[in-house]
Amino acid sequence: MIRSIELSELSTLMLVIKINYILEYLDLAYVIDTPFKSFVVEDNVLNALVLLLVGMSTVMLILFIIVSGGNLLIRLVNRIKLDIHEVPFTSLRSETVSTKNEAAIIEAVRTLTKGRGKVEYIKKK
Repeated sequence: MIRSIELSELSTLMLVIKINYILEYLDLAYVIDTPFKSFVVEDNVLNALVLLLVGMSTVMLILFIIVSGGNLLIRLVNRIKLDIHEVPFTSLRSETVSTKNEAAIIEAVRTLTKGRGKVEYIKKK
């Protein structure tokens, strides 16, 4: 009886076939010798270890490329010397009195108080 294979099963099957092909190509042994005993590693564990190794090395490679590219970009930008044009500060239009009116008020207070009065602030109503 032929059953339909779902896409996830097919991709898993293709991955297992590729891993087995890589293991055969690299001529990796399925028997691991230790000083104590020899034991056979199951295919699932070996496949998991290969996937772990490939995945971690891929992530490290991508992170290395990103960090190196960032450092290169920083060095290139720091080499470029741009002329800095400082813009003088301009006060925004506020609710205070204009400078002409302020000067007139200060002079009027000075005249009326004979120089003893001092204007601390001027506020519009």
